[in-house]
Amino acid sequence: MLSIHFFPLLHFPPMTIKVLDKSTIQHLHSGQVIVDIEAIVKELVENSLDAHATSIELVFINNGLESIQVKDDGDGIEECDRLSVAKRHYTSKLASFDDLETITSYGFRGEALNSMCTVSDHVIIMTKTKPDAIGKQYDLDKEGNISNEKPTNTISESGTVVTLYKPFYNLPVRRQLAQRNTTQNNKKCQELLIKYALAHPDVRFSLHQARDTVGHSSSNANNSWIKPVTASINEALAIIYGSQLANMVERFVETHASHPTLTVDMIVPKRNSGN
Repeated sequence: MLSIHFFPLLHFPPMTIKVLDKSTIQHLHSGQVIVDIEAIVKELVENSLDAHATSIELVFINNGLESIQVKDDGDGIEECDRLSVAKRHYTSKLASFDDLETITSYGFRGEALNSMCTVSDHVIIMTKTKPDAIGKQYDLDKEGNISNEKPTNTISESGTVVTLYKPFYNLPVRRQLAQRNTTQNNKKCQELLIKYALAHPDVRFSLHQARDTVGHSSSNANNSWIKPVTASINEALAIIYGSQLANMVERFVETHASHPTLTVDMIVPKRNSGN
């Protein structure tokens, strides 16, 4: 016998259009700027390169789900800039839209660090410039404001250490995707570092994977990848991909005749290298 089930219609009261509160707007927007672990790594590494770092170290605890840390030996953050370093749309790299024509840095929007604060359980920045007698550690709140500061001797000369704890803890779908795709995420982040390592052969890059066991992190050499400082892109290629591939390619540089500021710098296969 055919049975028919009737379900009651649900009636919801009409919602009026109203402005979202500042916290909700920030939360929604941050999810567009920082979409995954690779995006976090990209923004932090580019900040380090903009700070003229010669060594950049990336550390994942529990595949980046417990924490992501990027440590560099760059210029450090000037004390006058630290109050606004993670505030939205604060940047030292851009003064007006017209500056986009001449900008040479990777980052310029002033959104990345602020978005990281919004999507992480908490963020800590340690920094020191060469004139500083000692470094400082800054705890940041969800809006990128400094909630606490104290001295630290983690950095000897100059540089910055940024640590994010529990990224996407407040975005369940993003968090679950990161948990399911740890192998893919780790591979993407290593490939990202390789791209920067080839573009900046004179910078040391390293990636370390560690496990958090009852509050103590542990790692081994099998979970580390290192590209030392090299004199050329070809030397970096040999270290990353092996000397056989490096011997099959050559560097090609050409400056555009009508646009002398435009230079094409590439690695191309040598003639008959496939034979």
